[in-house]
Amino acid sequence: ECHYRPGSRLHHVTYRLNGMIFGIGVDIIAVSRISVLEKTEDPFFSSVFTHREREEAASQKDPVAYYAGRFAAKEAVYKSLRLHGDARFNEIEVLAGRSGAPEAHLSGALLEHAKKQGISQIHISISHETDYAISYAIAETGDQP
Repeated sequence: ECHYRPGSRLHHVTYRLNGMIFGIGVDIIAVSRISVLEKTEDPFFSSVFTHREREEAASQKDPVAYYAGRFAAKEAVYKSLRLHGDARFNEIEVLAGRSGAPEAHLSGALLEHAKKQGISQIHISISHETDYAISYAIAETGDQP
């Protein structure tokens, strides 16, 4: 559920959890860090962002803010999975769902890890400000709704 009052700067989001919280992750990134890489066409983009994420970014009014938000989301998801060491960010895909809200999809070794841990759903939220993007992730175990 998302509660929003027009004209309000405060957005209150409530998630209904059907299982138990496995982990919570948060990340914040300066948009300027992504801006520098995007201008140089750094191979970072193809190693971190999936083809579908790069396509979605190209359709955005501000692709740099999009990439910054998605990168923060990937970091937050990784942390919510309670993993340590090298992150496989291309195994975390963050795309807009039907409602427009971001959704995280796992693949490869990260999907296998999530299955072994009983993780049934990952809830994410992304927010942007002029200079920063921030994301929260909650990994949930148990039955999906």
